[in-house]
Amino acid sequence: MNDFNSTSLLTILSLSQTIPKYLFSIGGPILILVGTINSLFNVLVLEQKKLRKNPCSRCFVAFNIASFLLLYLSFLPTILQIGYNIEPGAYNLPYCRIRVYLSFLLATLPPFYLILASIDRTLVTSANAQVRKWSNRSTIRKCLFGITVFWVLFHIHALIYTDIIQVASNTFICFPKLGIYSVLVSYYTFVVHGVIPFVSLSIFAALTIRNLHHRPHHNADASSLRTIHPSHRQDKQLIRMLFIEILTCVIFNFVFPGVFLYIETTQYQIKSHERDVVEHLLLSISIFIYYVPSCTSLYTNLVISKSFRKRTKHIILRKLVNNRIRPD
Repeated sequence: MNDFNSTSLLTILSLSQTIPKYLFSIGGPILILVGTINSLFNVLVLEQKKLRKNPCSRCFVAFNIASFLLLYLSFLPTILQIGYNIEPGAYNLPYCRIRVYLSFLLATLPPFYLILASIDRTLVTSANAQVRKWSNRSTIRKCLFGITVFWVLFHIHALIYTDIIQVASNTFICFPKLGIYSVLVSYYTFVVHGVIPFVSLSIFAALTIRNLHHRPHHNADASSLRTIHPSHRQDKQLIRMLFIEILTCVIFNFVFPGVFLYIETTQYQIKSHERDVVEHLLLSISIFIYYVPSCTSLYTNLVISKSFRKRTKHIILRKLVNNRIRPD
């Protein structure tokens, strides 16, 4: 029995070291590449003249820019740390604090830009003309600016309460200060990155669906119908894209906050070595999963939106033609 337990422990220890290492060293660069293509093409398509005028597309552009920055300023350092054992933040306190600050900030912005997009779709599908007037580019720009400034200021605490912590004889990590602050951070992560996006996106998605189902079937003329409800193709495509993005965000964004909260709130319990190893293995996997929504929207948009496929194809062909006729 002791031999079996020893073998089991060695297996768990081996897996806890190899799975995160290979997941981040091999899967990480692949996800970075996929996410880069995702963000760049999404922005190129959404910046075309016809879509640029739509308030919802402004939210999608902000979402993709924030997702792009998240990949390179948060996910890439995590890849270097877990996949390649390169962690400048373990020896440089200013870098450590800036990295944690940017990780908090850039993980928060994309879901809240998505919430704003879902609010806009709820407004534009309303039967009330006064409510629909709130869906405009000026209001969206102000809201995007306000959301960004709020979270930029809100996360300043990470620049103060982050330290380099020794976890073993020769092992240091960049982490929020242990104690009440790290516990508060775990609750904050669960609520802000998990609960609020889930509840908000679900509510506004349900309201948008309700508005679509209750839209009137007769109006004074065709132009008023198009203004009152997103019956023309562009708005329908944006709503469909938004719903898929909401579903992806809700599914993937709950895993890491939940695991992180569990580990932090049980840190003072007496745990076996096997349990401790398994928890940190799950934490590493959940961190990787957390970045998936930043890399998928282009590919889901290509599947569900015919107009998005056409616009993407047009951009690619235009680039190819320009490269061919460019003089040497």
